[in-house]
Amino acid sequence: MTHPILSQVLESVKADILNTILPELTSSEAKFSALMATEVLSYLSMWDQSAGDFLPEHAARLTTLLEGLSPEKTQADGHDHGHELKSDVPGGGLDYAPGYFKTASAVDRAISQASPDFFIESKINPLVLDTLRLDQDLFQAEQQALTDRASRNTALLSGMEKNLTDEIVGDYLAQKYPSILDDGKVAGVKRIPGGFSKDTHTISQMTRDGGESETLVSRRDLPFGPGENTVVDEYELLNSLCEAGYPVAEPLICERDPAYFGQPFMISRKMPGESGTETWGSDSKQSGSICTNLAAILARLHSEDAAKYGFGTRYSPKDTLRAYIEEWQDRWQRRRVHVSPTLAIGFQWLLNNIPADVPRISLCHGDVGFHNILVDNGVIVALLDWEFAHAGDAMEDLCYCRRFIEPLMPWDQFLAAYEDAGGIKFREHDATFYEVWGQVRNATCCAVSWYGFLSDSYRATKMAYQGIPLYRQFVQQTGALLLKISEGA
Repeated sequence: MTHPILSQVLESVKADILNTILPELTSSEAKFSALMATEVLSYLSMWDQSAGDFLPEHAARLTTLLEGLSPEKTQADGHDHGHELKSDVPGGGLDYAPGYFKTASAVDRAISQASPDFFIESKINPLVLDTLRLDQDLFQAEQQALTDRASRNTALLSGMEKNLTDEIVGDYLAQKYPSILDDGKVAGVKRIPGGFSKDTHTISQMTRDGGESETLVSRRDLPFGPGENTVVDEYELLNSLCEAGYPVAEPLICERDPAYFGQPFMISRKMPGESGTETWGSDSKQSGSICTNLAAILARLHSEDAAKYGFGTRYSPKDTLRAYIEEWQDRWQRRRVHVSPTLAIGFQWLLNNIPADVPRISLCHGDVGFHNILVDNGVIVALLDWEFAHAGDAMEDLCYCRRFIEPLMPWDQFLAAYEDAGGIKFREHDATFYEVWGQVRNATCCAVSWYGFLSDSYRATKMAYQGIPLYRQFVQQTGALLLKISEGA
């Protein structure tokens, strides 16, 4: 066995291929390639995690056979007894049990050098027959391990996350909120890709003409989320924001009982429009209008008293920021599965460089970008995904969204629109602080996700994706920023 992490990741990737990718494939060649890939992954995972359970016994039985096949040489020392491989590539055998490959090599050589009398038609030497039976036993052990692992992993994954079907959602709504569907029938439930912090599904209902219309959205807690927060809190905030007239998806239902969908969830009205900038980003006039629209929304949001929306504040803005950073530092220290000098430095740098001239504590979204904004006909209709909302410095939202704005609109024009709408004065000297903070916060989310994956709290590929490549990107960017600061650039 090399490391159990490898096996867990391979099993997660295999499950995604089977359950998510394969059903969407149309060509026979693509489907066959996907199935071949899953079989290869099954064997790699099994060898990595389970071969150590049966190979030692197999090696011991091989040693006994070796004594009979080659009485004068019973030690598999890797020098005189190994059957030299003639291939010009590294050995294709995978040695997952100490001594197994050496012993098998010695048996290989002993058989190659055995007397021809060992192989006369049906009168094959009993030791050779025992060797064949032993290999058969090995293949059977592998198959049993594959079966056992498949059963365990299926049970594990199904126990972690409930698959939402038309029937499950329809029964829930019919039982608890029968008036929410016009015709009383759910026509389709579709999972929206992504969902690193929450799980989102669109819900369609039958229309009177027999068609389907997406009218609702379910937002469900993950079995283990990177922010360690819940949609229950998000629902209360959205309800208040909706009542205040902010462009958010109207929240309709908050269900705390995980028995229905597997985790707590909320259901909101599906808003029109699309996220991203693909449909309007190349139109400079429309881009400018939409960015100005966002500036006005943020200016109003940042003028709100965060306490009014349930967020506690400390005696001073600086103390409030410190408490928030320490909250995330504590989360990182509790959940990390390996050390990171860069993140340790990042947190200490942040705590020792908190901006001193924050004019006021604002209600902050925490993840402002066009990936979390729905635009319809040139107007922002909804700001989505409020799980990072908190009491903080408005500069955080401004610095975070800057990379989304600058390709579409000159930054100074955006700030002018923001300040004209009542927003704070942008403090360029504090921008670096929030650049570092954004990377550290995101790296921490990824570290928490990796913990969730490895602890079997939520063994999903997207958790491994956050824990491996994304985590490294954010940590690398954190270090690069800190080095840039030290160099005075």
